[in-house]
This record gives sequence, C-alpha cells and structure tokens, in this order.
Amino acid sequence: MVKRRRLYLLLPLVILIVIMAINAIPVYANPQQTVAVTENNLEWATFIYSSLIIAGLIISTLSYVSWRKYKGKLKREQNNDKMVD
Repeated sequence: MVKRRRLYLLLPLVILIVIMAINAIPVYANPQQTVAVTENNLEWATFIYSSLIIAGLIISTLSYVSWRKYKGKLKREQNNDKMVD
C-alpha cells in the first residue's frame, strides 16, 4: 500500500522531468547585445506592487488570526459561564 502511494507520487514527477528533458531548447548568448543598467531601466513599479500585495496578505492574515482568537475567547468564556450554573 505504501509502495503504491510512493509510486503514484513519483510517477508524475518522473513524467514531468522526461517531458522537460525532451523539450529542452538550447539558448545561446550574444555578447554583442549589451545594455547598460541605468535608473530608467529599473522597474520599480513591479517591486512596489509586489510589496503592497505581500503587505496586504500579511495584514489580512494577522487580522483573521486575531478575529479567530477573539471569537474563541468569547466561546470559552460562554462555556465557563455555563459550567457554573
């Protein structure tokens, strides 16, 4: 049973590796095409957008966790009140 599970997990990985090896296309560098890195070439917009997305995800995760903690605390207090009666 365990061997069969391992086979089912490894089989797609092996198939993917074989497909990638078959479709490998060599890419050759051309040293004549050089681009000087200047301030104009830097894309700060993508960095800013990705930073905002990550910050938003962190804030929403922390808000959700604190809300769940608050709800759990209320439920625990209600259960403790019922035990006294």
